[in-house]
Amino acid sequence: MVWALFLLFWALAQPLPALEGELKKAQEAQKRTEARIQELNRALASLSQTTQALLRQVRDLEAEIGRLEKERADLQERIRLLQEEIRRAEKRIAQLEEDLKALKERLKALMVSLYRERAGRYLPLLRAESFTDLAVRSRLVGRLTARQQDTLKQLQTTLEALRQERTRLDLLLKDLAQEERAKAEN
Repeated sequence: MVWALFLLFWALAQPLPALEGELKKAQEAQKRTEARIQELNRALASLSQTTQALLRQVRDLEAEIGRLEKERADLQERIRLLQEEIRRAEKRIAQLEEDLKALKERLKALMVSLYRERAGRYLPLLRAESFTDLAVRSRLVGRLTARQQDTLKQLQTTLEALRQERTRLDLLLKDLAQEERAKAEN
């Protein structure tokens, strides 16, 4: 019986080295698999970091695009406002030119009137019959003279306003050109 047990152990011992070889192969395969898993985990972590960096870049680019779009919208609004202001200035200039034309006509009529009345205006003063008559006639001449001075002052004021509006229009046109260049650069 001992002999039988011995043979039995011996028989059982024979496949053990084959099983040990299989076990070693399985352990080596497990180690390779674990190493591969660790390698893949590192690659995944690296990809995750790269992905995070790319996402940050995308967010930064989106913010930059948003900022540039807002800047472009602001430029377009400023250009629109400048164009509107230019239209108003051109309208004011046209009105001032009309006023100037009317004033020139009045001035022309005034000059003709002055030329015709130059000698005749002061002669009635000399023909005054009384001091009261002289005072009334003097007042009339004073009113005519004041009206003529008012017309001249109004003409000067209109000319100055026209000059200022033209200067303002030139500045607005320069601003508009600058804003349009800025818009083109963006």
